[in-house]
Amino acid sequence: MQGRPFQTNNEFLLIAGISILLAILIGCGAAGPLRAVLALPFILFFPGYTLTTALLPGKQDLDGMERAVLSFGLSIAVVPLLGLILNNTPWGISLYPLLITVLLFTSLMSVVSLSRRKKLPTEERYTLAWRFIIPGWPELSQRDRVLLVTLAGAIVIGLGSLCLTAASPRAGEMYTEFYVLGATGKAGGYTGELQINENKQVYLGVVNHEQRQVTYNVEVRLDGSKKKEIGPIELEHGQKWEGTTGISAGKPKNKMLVEFLLTKDGESTPYRSLHLWVDVKP
Repeated sequence: MQGRPFQTNNEFLLIAGISILLAILIGCGAAGPLRAVLALPFILFFPGYTLTTALLPGKQDLDGMERAVLSFGLSIAVVPLLGLILNNTPWGISLYPLLITVLLFTSLMSVVSLSRRKKLPTEERYTLAWRFIIPGWPELSQRDRVLLVTLAGAIVIGLGSLCLTAASPRAGEMYTEFYVLGATGKAGGYTGELQINENKQVYLGVVNHEQRQVTYNVEVRLDGSKKKEIGPIELEHGQKWEGTTGISAGKPKNKMLVEFLLTKDGESTPYRSLHLWVDVKP
């Protein structure tokens, strides 16, 4: 079966149009078959196609079938890599950050592709063109059969990966930063000695990377005895708290142990701990 040929010198406008329409649908909270149809090429084809064209802008670099197979294959490689990068940011892998990241990557590669294509003579530039032809399997060459099977496999793997990702949401690395700074608010210049009844300030900091809201408390101890408690400190994921606390002692002592114990969500066992050694002078 054969139809009219399709050809364009700037397929990136079509890619941009589909991508923007998908972004609008997602932003409006729309669901349904149209969104799914637009999402498939957005994830499984556009990233790899624009990257392929940026790397190989010439007509003689690849033929249509090779370019299609490579586009699907690179998309399957690029999108998880972008997800890995997002996983190490405060946003994590969620719908809107992934949508924006893929959209930015595709747009950047489209600009690079157009720039490189314009540097070539017109007759050497790759342009998207095809006829709607469905040849029988016996009519295909051995090379085209291999490429077609590879293309089908890439699509199946891509769809399977997409389904697995959707069915298995990311847990993410969960931890809390807890630190103490000197009197100047910098790492260094910590309190090393005190006069009796002198009150010296230190800075404490807590950063929540637990992927959820956490309530923290900080207990200050001198030689094992509780002196004060700071909190509760409620932080959302990605939020930071910094505050000061005073250290003082009523009698001289060499190597007094000053401890800062961080607990979370009302637990009695310290989650993080820091300490300083201070000499108390008469």
